[in-house]
Amino acid sequence: MADVSELQQMDERVDVLVAVLPFQRLAELEKHLAEGVTSAILLLVTDWEEAAGVPLPNLFRSRAAGLLPLGVEGETLQAALAALLEGLSVGLPGWFSLLGQPGGMPFSPAAGEERLTPREVEVLEQLAQGLTNKQIARILGISEHTVKYHISAVYAKLGAMNRAEAVRIGARRGYLQI
Repeated sequence: MADVSELQQMDERVDVLVAVLPFQRLAELEKHLAEGVTSAILLLVTDWEEAAGVPLPNLFRSRAAGLLPLGVEGETLQAALAALLEGLSVGLPGWFSLLGQPGGMPFSPAAGEERLTPREVEVLEQLAQGLTNKQIARILGISEHTVKYHISAVYAKLGAMNRAEAVRIGARRGYLQI
């Protein structure tokens, strides 16, 4: 466990940085992150109530990141770390909406990548719930054929080969709230 100012002197590569600190010290954490830590996964455990409405610093925009409230239980902390190691972001829904995209981390497609349409995101959300094409069609009020069309488009845009892969990639890119 290190103090914020000790981060620059760390010799070891940091893969996951778990910070338990008041929200007011977040800017200090961002300032002191060493070059080797800039790509580290970040999990912040903080007093979020004091920061209501305050935009999150840039260090949350370029990495898998998590925000948990003070007093989080060990089981929840373990689940959050497991999700972060899979490249997902974790936290309460309202927290990440402060980053600019309600419900998830903002995603800017790389050159040549297309964004999912709102309907494709709806279909992806239903896929994440494990629903069949027939169930998705009934929920969204569209035909099964149209569901298949949207699933095909989701696979193509995300570069996925199956439903599980589409959900995993979609979550990593901020289309899904897991």
